Amino acid sequence: MLLGTACFAQSDSSYSWPARSPKYKIKLETAEGNKITGLLVDKNDSSLVIYPGTANSYKKKKDYKAAIFTNEQIENIKLHKRKAANHGALIGLGVGMLPVVAALFGGKNAQSFVMASVITVPLGTIVGGIIGATSSKSFHIGKQRVTYKKFSDTVKL
Repeated sequence: MLLGTACFAQSDSSYSWPARSPKYKIKLETAEGNKITGLLVDKNDSSLVIYPGTANSYKKKKDYKAAIFTNEQIENIKLHKRKAANHGALIGLGVGMLPVVAALFGGKNAQSFVMASVITVPLGTIVGGIIGATSSKSFHIGKQRVTYKKFSDTVKL
């Protein structure tokens, strides 16, 4: 189904994929109601390029044709940063470690800070991972060049 919906986009077999790994997962809905998921590889002021596979297949250099969509074809875009759950968990871990740092400078009350860190370290890691995993951005383009331009200016690759 994934590759079937890619047929509705312009495809270019001569497109050379960038060496860097894509930063965003994308779910795109066309004006006709077709949906495609993949990785946002490239964009400019009037079109974007989607790799219609997964990050693992991108790393293995599987040969998929580029799905190129112009702003006149795009209805909705939903972006999710890859590895956002990992980054969120690391930030939560850092926040959870604050009682440990406070214990180092706490002196007499150091034991209470250490006891608090037993709860805050795993809880911070879990909550940070959940927040990272569920964070995404949605853009309604509506086949409009102006709204696509705002999307293009907002998203940095």
